[in-house]
Amino acid sequence: MNGMGDHEFFYHATWKTILSGSYKAVHRVQKQKDGTYTFTGEHKMPNWAGGLYHYEGTIKGDEFKASYRCSMDNGTYTMKRVR
Repeated sequence: MNGMGDHEFFYHATWKTILSGSYKAVHRVQKQKDGTYTFTGEHKMPNWAGGLYHYEGTIKGDEFKASYRCSMDNGTYTMKRVR
């Protein structure tokens, strides 16, 4: 983390069900008044994998929700801590 609130997020992705890989992307994280954290970021991938990806999401309690979009795809991630 730096003074601006930037954090590295690590992702593992699969493209077209046959190619997979891991990468990291820097996201700007901000704490909101209600205790929720919001984040935005982007990451440049090869053009065959969608090019520039944009991310945004929230972390509230034990739940992480995010969305992504690029020229070829879009989708969501949802994770919840199991106790």
